[in-house]
Amino acid sequence: MKLQSSPALRAARKPAGWIAKLGLLLASLVLALLAGEACTRLMFEVPLFSHENWVARRTSLLKAHANAAYDPLLGWILRPGLMSDLEPGGIASGEFGVRMNQFKILKVPRGGILCSGDSFTAGSEVGDADTWPAHLEKIIKIPAVNAAAGGWGSDQIILRVESLLDPLDPKAVVVSFLVDDIQRVRYRIYGGANKPWFELKDGELILHNNPVPIFSGKVNEIGFWRSVFGHSFFLTKLAERLAWKAWWLDGQVYVEEPVDAVAVTVALMKRLNCNLNDRGIPLIFLLQYGGSQITQWKDEPDWAKKTYRGIESLGIPTVNTWGPLRKLHRERGQPALDQLYVMRDNGKVHGHMSSEGNKFVAELIVPALLKVLGDKKTCPWPQGATKKTN
Repeated sequence: MKLQSSPALRAARKPAGWIAKLGLLLASLVLALLAGEACTRLMFEVPLFSHENWVARRTSLLKAHANAAYDPLLGWILRPGLMSDLEPGGIASGEFGVRMNQFKILKVPRGGILCSGDSFTAGSEVGDADTWPAHLEKIIKIPAVNAAAGGWGSDQIILRVESLLDPLDPKAVVVSFLVDDIQRVRYRIYGGANKPWFELKDGELILHNNPVPIFSGKVNEIGFWRSVFGHSFFLTKLAERLAWKAWWLDGQVYVEEPVDAVAVTVALMKRLNCNLNDRGIPLIFLLQYGGSQITQWKDEPDWAKKTYRGIESLGIPTVNTWGPLRKLHRERGQPALDQLYVMRDNGKVHGHMSSEGNKFVAELIVPALLKVLGDKKTCPWPQGATKKTN
């Protein structure tokens, strides 16, 4: 006689069977992934036990740009001791990651004109002798120190000046923002690199990310899934051949904080100006624009105007390239403007400024610089006006 199990007993056994099958499926999947991982690493001669996050490696600014080096205060700087042909005319950098004004590494001079900015000041796409600090040096016959780095926001640009005051004791300082740099203050991760960022509370500047953590693929940098599965070299190679390659591997990482970029930038310029005035060092502010912004924008954006006027209200001499560039474009036409930029895509897209464009900018700075050299003022900055947080 065949015994029949009760419906209740059959119902109790059914979930257990599905759980076992699911466990077996998951175990098989894990074993397959491990086998694929081992085979792929052996095939491409990658260490079997490397824990590197390959997504972070592909999206990290410091890994993607060979001319960048980690800096605990700024996030990144131009790599010191660099002799590279990445740009026509070459890139040479000396102590502190300062770009040379000729393709030769020399001692960084004290008592010169300290220039800080982003890639438009650093001189991307031109040689050492063709940046605007290099042209400025030729015109005024005073050493100009190019301490800029590509990708910086206005906060990093100002911090850079503060960090070099003691070692370089400059005669004057020129701080330059590309108009985009003001908005970069809102980011704690920019282009795959952590950076310092400030918030302004009750008139007090609070510095975060000090020292700046190295971008390593943590959850708060690239998200949960990429922080976990980014360690798989097998999945990395698989992603290169699938439609989700752009999201998984190549997307640059940008993470914002709720920061008032204009207020923070103006407050930092106020702090810098007071610090420089106490040392008897004059400060000039330069605002730069890209070629497409000159041709496509009808007017300067409101946030740029507010920043410019806020800095101007501090008594800082200012140079704004918007007016001169718009005038040149209006009076002499598109070809004249295009000559001031490195043209890409068969002359359709404006890149960084050409040597001629950088000379144009240097000539705009000269009158203001010659006027302020030797001026001395005082402006006490209250003790404890800046807090630092890790």
